[in-house]
Amino acid sequence: KHRTTQRWEGHIWHNRGQLYLGSFESEEEAARAYDRAVIGLGKDLARLNFPEAQYGGEAAVLRGMDQQALISHLRRSSVSFGRKGKMKYKGVSWRPHSGRWEARISGVKANEKYTYLGTYDTAEEAATAYDKAVIAIKGDKAVTNFDI
Repeated sequence: KHRTTQRWEGHIWHNRGQLYLGSFESEEEAARAYDRAVIGLGKDLARLNFPEAQYGGEAAVLRGMDQQALISHLRRSSVSFGRKGKMKYKGVSWRPHSGRWEARISGVKANEKYTYLGTYDTAEEAATAYDKAVIAIKGDKAVTNFDI
């Protein structure tokens, strides 16, 4: 359990490096994210916290993902994906003064905290704008809101 956020974090060691799987409200959710990573990365199933049968048809889908897609999929299901778990989408926030959804991205310019991408009528539109921006910046290593 993380001492600051009081959430459970999922991590797995793979290819001599630790992969962050996300932050979760319960120990069970973090353990299941770990199990999904074990299945998807083709690791020894004896390492599972829960029986493989509990993952049913999902196991085949996980095995069909490459590492980047798998990690992105697991992180999207975590509560920390959106800021403080309050927003469903990364890079999106509600602006009550305008009644619109704002999209912005950090890390574009060294001297700026974030880059404003615009406001949108729906959270999904704002999330799509974020996804386009992060793909333009990070390419195939981008962690997006929606599966590509």
